[in-house]
Amino acid sequence: AFWHGKQFLPGVVIAKHHLTDMYVTVSPSRDGSMLAVTLKKIGYGVVRGSSRDQNVKVLIDLKNKVNKGASIGFAIDGPIGPMHVGKPGIVFLAKKCGIPIIPMGSAVNRYWTFKKAWDKFQLPKPFSKGVVFLDEPFVVPADMDIQQGLVELERRVHLANQRAEELL
Repeated sequence: AFWHGKQFLPGVVIAKHHLTDMYVTVSPSRDGSMLAVTLKKIGYGVVRGSSRDQNVKVLIDLKNKVNKGASIGFAIDGPIGPMHVGKPGIVFLAKKCGIPIIPMGSAVNRYWTFKKAWDKFQLPKPFSKGVVFLDEPFVVPADMDIQQGLVELERRVHLANQRAEELL
């Protein structure tokens, strides 16, 4: 679980180190098509859809992939924001499948910011230093409702990004 805009560094690092099949959700938009091609080239499986487009289909597809042993990645505040405000799909899926969510943060010392993008996408500059921080897994308790789980997950993703900044 990570924020939009800060997905570049974790995406590259995780692609090199994951031990299972790895899937990410990508918007069915034109921009999403360009991203899907890149993600496939670096080793990710892609599930097209978002919290506002084909959301039930996406969750069913991801549930099936998780049940077969795959890992999944979510930018929890997509597809169009608001920035750093999560959507409940990942919490619902984790609770339904009984799987942990790993909050992820990242920080880079030098980057370009796409200021016109809703997520203020950060692209690391060549030779910059970066940190990817994986927090303790978050298991959504059975008695916790989805909204409470989302609030806790947002808090943990914020803390993971803060920890990455501190380690940089």
